[in-house]
Amino acid sequence: MLFVIVMDVLNHFKWIEDQGFLSPTPGLSSFRVSLYADDLVLFVTPHERDLEVIKATLQIFGRSNI
Repeated sequence: MLFVIVMDVLNHFKWIEDQGFLSPTPGLSSFRVSLYADDLVLFVTPHERDLEVIKATLQIFGRSNI
């Protein structure tokens, strides 16, 4: 159960996109993150800024003491 709660945090990449930190992904209007068991798939536009935002977000998540 704890795993599900923690992984739900990663499902909030929509908020990062809504704040303008990520470029829109053509063809994917609302589906950017896919979570299954212990896997995470992110669909991003391959721009340097987008990749830096994703990297920083995952580093913040990794440092959390949940």
